[in-house]
Amino acid sequence: MAEKNEMAAVQGAAAANGKNKGMDENKHLVKLSRAYKFEDEGEIDSIDMSCLENATAEVLIKANRVMVSTGDVMTIPENDIRYALFVAAECTGIPYDFYKKLSLGDATRVKKEVMVFLNGGE
Repeated sequence: MAEKNEMAAVQGAAAANGKNKGMDENKHLVKLSRAYKFEDEGEIDSIDMSCLENATAEVLIKANRVMVSTGDVMTIPENDIRYALFVAAECTGIPYDFYKKLSLGDATRVKKEVMVFLNGGE
């Protein structure tokens, strides 16, 4: 029994130090700088963007339509924060208005995750 507890403690320490990267790690998890109140459902302190993996081109087409309908035409829409936040909203199901209320740093982290994914990065 003591050996199991010691083993669990070692594994926990390794995970805390980032040395034990198991299957539970989500490479598309965006950790926010603080928790944000989300409607009546509680608070959000991280956003799982793994939904990007299953998104279709329809999400990008819809994002382009929204941008054009508001008069915003960009050469490279993937670099625009509004475009990236709209894609994030479509994929996660979290309303676009929630993303607009993120701090600059947190909004930029979400934008970066979308941009890296769209550009074929890790």
